[in-house]
Amino acid sequence: MASAKRWAFDVPVEGINERYMTMDELMRAFHSCKNSDPETANEMIAYAVQSGCVSAKFEYSKFLRGAPKLSMPQAERYHKAETMLMELLILLEVPARFTANVALELGALYADCLHRPVGALSLYLQAKRLGAMVEDYKLKELQKKMEKMDVNHLGSNCVDALRLGRELQRSHGAPKLTELFLREAVDKAAEELSAGKRGAKNLYGQACLALGDFYDSQISSCAAHERSAYRSERDRMYAEAKASGHPEYLSRADSVR
Repeated sequence: MASAKRWAFDVPVEGINERYMTMDELMRAFHSCKNSDPETANEMIAYAVQSGCVSAKFEYSKFLRGAPKLSMPQAERYHKAETMLMELLILLEVPARFTANVALELGALYADCLHRPVGALSLYLQAKRLGAMVEDYKLKELQKKMEKMDVNHLGSNCVDALRLGRELQRSHGAPKLTELFLREAVDKAAEELSAGKRGAKNLYGQACLALGDFYDSQISSCAAHERSAYRSERDRMYAEAKASGHPEYLSRADSVR
């Protein structure tokens, strides 16, 4: 039987005496050829990702965003990059600076490649909150793009609207915008839930919980004549969230960065 093919950049496996590249050597080789030979570089970095290297997954996402000479179709490149970055964004027990860098990279993908200014702004705000340097002009550019959008399409992507609403909620500085995007997230998730879209129930629960938290936070500072309406809407959102698997108490121990 013919022996299995071994790549020159295989990672060492315990119990095998033959010499192959270490992960550090593999990553150095990837960086050395990613511009001159993107196809070989793609095989190298994909192998590193399959080996479970977290930093390789981050490097691969950056490579896919900026490698137009790669034979892989553009849509596939962007989809793979987004999937990996979303996985990295929710990792626990990693330094805040790493999560901030992931948010910056995903924000750049949304802003420059996928034309999702709402999502990009939410990620840049997240990165800034976690200590990353975000140029003001980038935020202003995204705000201008959003101002030109049809108001009916601001919440067309439920995840983007929800993420931006949450980031604005954390800043405590724009209650009207916070309510707008959280409401858009609830309404869009409700549409997707009615249409039977996969994952819509979870998103709807998250959005209702976030909007309920927003109303709860506003009760003490709103005008007296508004308090009853805020309490009523808060309770309705909490009830919807609970019915969708997101009880109110989870909002008090939210571990999402």
